[in-house]
Parts: sequence; structure tokens; C-alpha cells
Amino acid sequence: MKRIIELSILILLLNFNTFAQNTCNGVWGQKLVNQTFGAGNATSTWYGPLATYAPGASTSTTFVGAAGPAGGTLSDGFSGLAKVPSASGQGNWVPTTDHTGDPFGLMMLINAPSTAATVFFEYTMDNLCPNTTLKLSVWILNANDASITTNPTYQYANMTLNAIDAISNVVLGSSPSGDVPADAAWHQYFVVFNNGTSTSVKLQLVNNSVGSGFGNDLAIDDITIQPCVPESHILPKLDTVICQNAQLGFTANVINSPYNPAEYLWQYSTDGGLTWLDQGTAGPATGYVFDPSSLPIGTYLIRYVTGPQGTTGNINCVAVSDTSVVQILSAPEVVLNETVCLGNTYDFYGRPVGLTGTYDTLIFSGPADVCGSHITLNLIAKPLPDPSISGVPHIDLCSGDTITVKVLNPVAGAAYQWIKNGTALPGETGDKYQAFDGGDYHLAGNLNGCVDTSSRLRIDLRPVPAAVIINDNPVLCSYDTLSFKADQLSADGIYTWEPAKAFRAISGEEGTEVRGVFDKNTPVMLTVYSSYGCSSTDTTLVTVKPCCEVFVPNAFSPNSDDLNDYFTPAMEPGQLLTSFKVFDRYGKMVYDNANPRKGWNGNYQNGEPANSGIYMYRVQYTCSDNKLYERKGDITLIR
Repeated sequence: MKRIIELSILILLLNFNTFAQNTCNGVWGQKLVNQTFGAGNATSTWYGPLATYAPGASTSTTFVGAAGPAGGTLSDGFSGLAKVPSASGQGNWVPTTDHTGDPFGLMMLINAPSTAATVFFEYTMDNLCPNTTLKLSVWILNANDASITTNPTYQYANMTLNAIDAISNVVLGSSPSGDVPADAAWHQYFVVFNNGTSTSVKLQLVNNSVGSGFGNDLAIDDITIQPCVPESHILPKLDTVICQNAQLGFTANVINSPYNPAEYLWQYSTDGGLTWLDQGTAGPATGYVFDPSSLPIGTYLIRYVTGPQGTTGNINCVAVSDTSVVQILSAPEVVLNETVCLGNTYDFYGRPVGLTGTYDTLIFSGPADVCGSHITLNLIAKPLPDPSISGVPHIDLCSGDTITVKVLNPVAGAAYQWIKNGTALPGETGDKYQAFDGGDYHLAGNLNGCVDTSSRLRIDLRPVPAAVIINDNPVLCSYDTLSFKADQLSADGIYTWEPAKAFRAISGEEGTEVRGVFDKNTPVMLTVYSSYGCSSTDTTLVTVKPCCEVFVPNAFSPNSDDLNDYFTPAMEPGQLLTSFKVFDRYGKMVYDNANPRKGWNGNYQNGEPANSGIYMYRVQYTCSDNKLYERKGDITLIR
């Protein structure tokens, strides 16, 4: 009896130890499996076969495939792949999208059976590392709208997640979901287990919801499996810059490592972590020396992977550390910002330079300075006082106008003096001058004792032509054509009218007589230019009113003879159709379209031809005044 009791205690202890391994004392590593069920497209509703979108998945329910369920409704005991639960054809399934938010992402919809202990979904995952604590998770959505849960016969989706040894079918771990909330949201459920010697694990979803068969509808997405790995840190963790002749030492620090014996494989990346290059072979040493002497200049990420001896070649079996960032430079960078006067030079380590530009050299401080210092000089040569005046040497100035004459390239600190007809203009010492009279002008400049004068500028004063619009225009409908005429007081003048858009399509916007189209009250301006570019303007106001009556025919014959085959209102310019509906004598709407390019073809909305007879229409449209107008009437359909 005592031996039996001792054996029982031993079995209990073994079971307790097995259960104790099903907790993670480190961190959950990368996703070894990430089954998302793929993505669909903008047009299809159902997808399949299941093996194409989710290799390794199977179901005891009837999978409907790309054809979808018979009759369009996903019934009890059926399943399929779709983008939203509401595709099921059941009126009370929610429109929640894929768990990741991809509008085309797929999920597996399951109208689960109400039979107890039914395994209605299985998913097999291979190539796992043995003797690993794993977390197997799945995202589950209650497909039912919350409004139906008040029915006393309603069944919440409720299941058990089993992790099964795919070879022996031994249960490695189990976790009940409980009632999945009917809140149109995804919920993650998981089971933690140790796979022992098995490299292949199967997820089972086992039905716990038994009753009326009303409800128990769900969607699943994003099945993942992650290994428990120890916290792995690189010491020191840094972001630094070194020269190519320097070296950095690193040490692996693994907290509560379960690997005994452990091996370490150091790696670096030159592309921001997309790819990693092994440094030597894996071994028991925790230290690593990063030697950039033979490496190109750039930024390197440094890390290590660790696992049981002989496993670091398989990324599924190892822990990955955090990273350090090392930037390699060929030499320290020193930047000098200096200025000289144009004509002088700067001594750049024995090299005289005097023009604006960037110069560089490599300087070594002594025999021990292997890297050296890269010196960059940004040199600015300050300009001499250049008093050149911008513009042409001769200007025609319109009477009453002013013109700003200014220094073409002003220099800070320079003193200026404007001169007219050989006489200095009192107080005009800025780099700009407002000229209003004719004469000969030039400018003198002085900077640090350097004096220079500009070339001469001749300004001639010219008369301004007259602009007169002869006619006033009557009140007309919008989009009518209006004529304008100018009094031709200047024989050589150039006449232009604005707004140019109103005249461009008919007569053009230039000339003494023009014609234009207007859709609203618009000021019209005439500008007359002389041969010297002087100008004057005159304006008048064009007053228009909206003329908003729309023409609607009273009969049409949709007999495909290309004559009166469509019934549609005739819209005038400025009129915009917003609603066009046709009703039969019973008040049933047979047509609804606000596209004036189309019209009613004489068919009902289901494509059935309408009988000959009288139909009622209602047209709503806006006019150029942006108000909404409506017209009702009847139309005779003749076949």
C-alpha cells in the first residue's frame, strides 16, 4: 500500500512539473506561425478552397468554398472564407472586418454545430523546435449582433482550445474560451503548453455550446504560435560613432537562460535589420569584438542569437537579443565657417583660398592619430560694393506713376547715394529709390572704403491713354451673349477686356468690340494700353438674371430605333440636374437617376419593360442662382 501511495505522489509531482513548464519565465519571442487566412479582392464574397488560403487547416463543418453557400445563407454546420461576417446571408451577423483592419483581409466564418465536444476546426503547425514552451493563440469574433442575445434560447459561441500532439494526438494544453462576447469586437484566446519531443502541433476548437442551435456563430483569424525565450540583452547597448581603426567589445547577457549548454552566434546588419550576416560560427563564448577596420563606412546593427547547442542555425529555436547601433566614420569631422573680403585669401592649412565655396583636407595630429581629422571649410567671400542698378538702361514711365529703382546686388553695410542729372538727391541713401520724374540717374556705393558707381539710367515720362466703354448692357438671362464697344480715343492703343474667360470663347478678350457670355452679375473692365505700356481703365456692371425653366418632353418611344429611345429633361447651361424620378400610375418608382447623360429607357429598375401609357415624373435641379427648382408632369410611353 505504501509503495502505491508513493507512486501516486510521484505521478502527481510529475503532472505538477509538467504543468509548471507551461508558464513563460522569459518573454514571448517572434511569431513562428502567423496564419491570417490571406486576403480577397474587391468583388468576390466567398473564397476557397480552404487548403489554398490556409494550408494545414481543416474543419468538420461543410466548407462552402468560392461558390458560397447554397441559397446564399451560411446554415448550421457550414463554414467558409469571407471578408465580413455579414456576408453569411444571416440578417443578424455583424459587419466587422478582418482582425488586422485590412478591408480585403479574410476570416473563417463558422456556423458552429450545437453538438457537445465536436471538434469543428483544426489547424496543424509543423517545423517547431522540441521541448519548447509555446503560446498558441487565435482571435475569435462572435458573429452575432448583440440585439439577438436577449432571446432566451440564444447560445453564445463557447469552445475549448486544445493544443494536440499532431502525431500521437495527446493533449499538450487546453484552455476554455468561455462565452465569446457579442460586442462586434475581436478577442484573443490562447493556450500555453510544452510540445515535448513533438515538432508538429495541432490546434483544435472544440464546441462547448449545446442547446437550441440559435446562435453559436463565430469567425476566427490570425492564428499564431510564439516560443518562450529568455530575455537577451547586448552589453553595452549603445548608439555610437567610431573610426575604422577603433574596436568595440560586446557581451551577451541572457536572463534565466534555459539553454544548457548554450551557444551564441553574433551577427550584424547593414540594411537596418532586413538581413543579418553571421560573424564566425556559433560557440559557447559570450563575448564579441566588433572590428570595423575592413568594413565600409556606414551604420551597423549588432546583435546575437542564443539557443541550445547546435540550434542557432534554426531561427525557430533561438532567442534574439536587442541591438546596438554603431556608425563607422573614416575620420572625425570638423567644420569651419569663415569669411573674407573678395580679393583677399584665407590660409587653409597652408593653402590660400579666396573664393566662396567648400574646401576640405585631412589633418593628422601626430603619429598616434591613425584616423586623422577631416576638416571642412565653408568659406564666404563677401562682395565688394556693387552699385549696379537692376533693369534696363532706359525706362518709359507713365505720367502719374512711380517706379522703384534698386541695387541689383545690395551688400550689407554698404553706403549708397542716388544721383539725378549729376546732383545728389538729398536723403536718398537706401538701396531703393522711387522715381516719378524723367531724367538721368545713377548710384554711388561705398563699403569699407571701396567706392564704385553704377552705369546711367535714362527715364522718359510718357502720357496715359483714355479708356471709355460706350454702351451699357440690359438685364439678360445668364449665359446669353453680350456685346461691348470701346470709344477708340487712342489710335495706336491696345484694348483688353476682363474677365478674359467671359470673352475668350466667342470674340476673344482684345479689341474695341467684344462679345462674351456671363452666368452672374459681373463687373467688366476695359484696359487701354499705349505703345509705351501706359494704361487706364473703365468699368461697367453686367447684370444677369437666372432663367430657370427646364424643358421636358411629353412622350418618348423606347423601341431601339435611336429616335426618342430615352426620356430625359433638356438642361440649359447653368442648370444642374439633382434628382430625376419616374413613377407608374400606382406610384411605384420605375426610374431614379440624376445623370443628364442618361435617361429612362422604358424599363423598370429590375429590367422588365414598362407598358405603354402615361407615367409621372419629378425633376429637381439647380440654376445659376444655386437655388433648387422642381418640375412635375407626365410622360407618355409609346411602344
